[in-house]
Amino acid sequence: MRLVVIDTETTGLSPKNGDKMVEIGAIAIEHGQVQMEQVFHRFIDPQCEIPHQVVEIHGIDAAKLAAEGAKPFAEVGAAFLEFIAGATLVFHNASFDLGFIKKELADAGLPGIDAMPVVDTLSMARQRFPKRPNNLDALCDRFAIDRSHRALHGALIDATLTAHCFLAMSDEDSVPASEDEPSALPTQSILDLVRDVYFELEQRHKKALEAPLPTGIEDLDEKHGGIQAGDLILIAGEAGSRKTALAAGIVHQLAFRKFDLCSVLIFSLRQSSLQWAEHALGSEATVDDSIMQSGRIHAKHWRAFAAASGKMAESDMHICDASPVSIQDIRDTCRQHNHQTSRLVILIDDLHRITLPETALRERNYSAISRSLKSLATKLKAAIILLAELPASSENNANRETEIADLQCLGCIHQDADMILFTHRGSSAMTVER
Repeated sequence: MRLVVIDTETTGLSPKNGDKMVEIGAIAIEHGQVQMEQVFHRFIDPQCEIPHQVVEIHGIDAAKLAAEGAKPFAEVGAAFLEFIAGATLVFHNASFDLGFIKKELADAGLPGIDAMPVVDTLSMARQRFPKRPNNLDALCDRFAIDRSHRALHGALIDATLTAHCFLAMSDEDSVPASEDEPSALPTQSILDLVRDVYFELEQRHKKALEAPLPTGIEDLDEKHGGIQAGDLILIAGEAGSRKTALAAGIVHQLAFRKFDLCSVLIFSLRQSSLQWAEHALGSEATVDDSIMQSGRIHAKHWRAFAAASGKMAESDMHICDASPVSIQDIRDTCRQHNHQTSRLVILIDDLHRITLPETALRERNYSAISRSLKSLATKLKAAIILLAELPASSENNANRETEIADLQCLGCIHQDADMILFTHRGSSAMTVER
């Protein structure tokens, strides 16, 4: 079995925040030996500034990259993939290096490496030496691996040291040098500790992201846990039953207030994007619509608008007010938008403005729409909120609450929806079916 041990040096700690690789080093292990002649090593032009605090750690600045003839990763990525092809990948703190490599491959339009097996020597060390320092320096000292040439962090140097540590930990008969004789108390560099902290935080963050999305509606979140990625949520009610207000409240909660701000894409098929933005600003600033319409805006309102605008500017909300649109239009726009975030919420207002080829039965069109949207939600791992207006009740039934039977005019749409919210005219009440 061929293993390839990989290490990277970067401009920072988080590829999600725009940090990039500046060096990548890899070395092969075959037949239980480090293969010094099988090496991949490249300096990479990050095409961005390198903070001086980071340069102090690995010594790689713009001048060094220029002297080494560094190229953008897109120009060396194919050669890297060729070198690691068919191998098991070994890292020390795999989530850190893998995060950067996967991001660089995706940005370069190159194949991903998700299917390749991965070994993390940090996890190995933590299992073998719990509650002890397990950074690379500590492991080298523990197994008497010479690291005297490691004045600064370097991708190829660290990959080679990691390879020797991996072999030492893989040998069941190996005995750490520090267990044979007394030694000084172990120390850990702050950089390695911060990397460990980032690893722990990322694991907690991933776990938190698996939780349902809160809607901000206490009763709904308490009873049903919020909404899940892949859900199709139908909000149905008669005209004037505040369907749009309910949907807006949910997406604003997700776009402006949540710890992990969702990317929100709104298909506003009944009102202009400017109208939607005005309602959103008024809602976030808690300024009544009547004040905004009258233009009698006081200083306190302007201050509220300024504070709300700052919060909204940090969001990833986009509005499309083209109407009518087809299912294919929605699908293409959503797929393009989904590249920006893994937490995507789509709001479509409303069902009756979506076009489909004519069929004999109008209900058949609605069923085709709901099936397509449910499929899209599943593929994109997005939550889709669909609004649908129901026919007005007769005067005799004006006070009757809407129920599942009222959806018959929309074909089999209720069978595709994971959650159905009914709004009621003349009341703030809402009922939920799941």
